[in-house]
Amino acid sequence: MIDRHLDSLSVKPSKILDVGGGASPYPKATEILDLFDRDFVEQFSYADAPLLAESKTWTKFDICSRYKWPYEDDTFDFSICSHTLEDIKDPLWVCKELARVSKSGYIEFPSRYQESIHGLVYRGVTGWPHHRWMIEVRSGNLLLIPKLHHMNTRSHLSLPKSFRNHKASKHTSFFWDSSFNVFELLIYVEDNQREYIVQYDSSRNSLFYIRRWLRNVVRLMYGHRETVSPSYMWIDVSAHQYGPYGTIHEGPCT
Repeated sequence: MIDRHLDSLSVKPSKILDVGGGASPYPKATEILDLFDRDFVEQFSYADAPLLAESKTWTKFDICSRYKWPYEDDTFDFSICSHTLEDIKDPLWVCKELARVSKSGYIEFPSRYQESIHGLVYRGVTGWPHHRWMIEVRSGNLLLIPKLHHMNTRSHLSLPKSFRNHKASKHTSFFWDSSFNVFELLIYVEDNQREYIVQYDSSRNSLFYIRRWLRNVVRLMYGHRETVSPSYMWIDVSAHQYGPYGTIHEGPCT
């Protein structure tokens, strides 16, 4: 798909950066930016022909360090960041630097649907166990949603393993040109965290509302006030906060 996209361009990119792809670099990338050096990757590469990396410029760098990447603005014609954002501690910063050093690019990650399937890899674990984020594309923007541990505790907060063959359980492809916006969701109230994870309308069945009603009844019995209106906030790469919003369907991209 990336090849088809690049072939369709009137001006073919000559400088291509692969960010975090050292274990299986894109064959046409001219430079690789990765936390690990070339020797490490040659030992543990996923690629069938890891020696292909020898023909590329290699830069070892922590992309989440909050230091500018070692490139000038618009150094690259195209960049690739595939299956990296969901793993790392600061995808907001990485997206900001991607848009700075490259004129256009491609980002790939597991769909939020896939990341919500219980038992996808291991029993008792929802989605990929090493991933920190669920990511969505909305109106040409990326939304970063913390992958909360609540997802592993209750069946109504995830999707059953049988859903892994659903057409929505694939990877998400995101092409961008010139720049793009990225936001992180902030949820401070634990009950609201659970409600946000129940992300599909089909999961909000009568049992879901009965649970919520019973939870509030128990809270009142012990003298606790009922949960206040949901307070969902979004934050961008400049630390600007949007909200609070009253429902999960509101946000900076709506």
